[in-house]
Amino acid sequence: MNNWIQLPEKEKVESINRVSIATGLPNAAIEKDWWVTMSLRALFSCECANHIVFKGGTSLSKAWSLIERFSEDIDIAIDRAFFGFEGELKKKQINNLRRASCSYIKNKLKDELDYKLQEAGINGYSLFIQETQDTTKDPLIIEVLFNSIFTPDSYIREKVLIEIGARSLIEPSETIQLRSILADHYSESDFADAYFDVPTVIPQRTFLEKAFLLHEEFQKPTENIRVNRMSRHIYDLERLMDTGFAKEALANSALYNAIVDHRRMLTSMKEVDYSTHTPDKINFVPPASIVDMWEKDYETMKSNMIYGDSIPFDKLIERIRELNDRFRNIKQ
Repeated sequence: MNNWIQLPEKEKVESINRVSIATGLPNAAIEKDWWVTMSLRALFSCECANHIVFKGGTSLSKAWSLIERFSEDIDIAIDRAFFGFEGELKKKQINNLRRASCSYIKNKLKDELDYKLQEAGINGYSLFIQETQDTTKDPLIIEVLFNSIFTPDSYIREKVLIEIGARSLIEPSETIQLRSILADHYSESDFADAYFDVPTVIPQRTFLEKAFLLHEEFQKPTENIRVNRMSRHIYDLERLMDTGFAKEALANSALYNAIVDHRRMLTSMKEVDYSTHTPDKINFVPPASIVDMWEKDYETMKSNMIYGDSIPFDKLIERIRELNDRFRNIKQ
């Protein structure tokens, strides 16, 4: 494969400029998507490839084409069976799992990822593990810092964050073929990257997990509720809510309960009351105390990350209220 990275800089800039005009995406987003794609390709050629799945918001856009939001970072779940942990785990076993995952990512996977990128002829980057003294840190983040050919963008960072954890569900998932946005528009060019297989979490699960994430976030004291880049979750939910995937998710009580149980057992937070995740109690509508800050965050995201149509914030909140009502009407 002839890599785009090996082209003369002028040709790289010209290729991205053309795709930017065609897609409406900023140059920096197209460049970063290439790095996201190469990072995914390298990850799914590592030793753990048969034990990891692609998940989160980036999977909704890159794998499923369900949202028109540039999603810049990568969420990966690694099967705990890869570390020899199966079935229900007690607290000590969960801590041991976290320690095993943390050690593997820091001491093996990072170096293997680096090797796979170099093996593919990719250069102009450096890899770092986000600093932590906690030997049980899970998930852990690998940073791929790349040398951009463009002037630094204030919103789109010149690094790919790969968040990898061993406490997420692996199933249900499906295998999706991926390639870069550049390759989509230059499919006949020598530098176009080929499709590759990526086991990816199904949208039904991501939809429910985003609703639960927000429900949990809004149980925190107001001063602890996150704002920066968080409005992406309500944008994603609104885009998904009328799809068949969302309707299937709301009709699948087994999946709903399995996700809640998993969050309670393996990723629980002290401030969260998991008994309130039930359809009759769930509430993922942004509270009045933070809604103005989330509106500002949404406007920033619209300017920098959304390349398709987007609705006004007040309409978005109306739609999220409507979706919350749909959850409340689930019969269990």
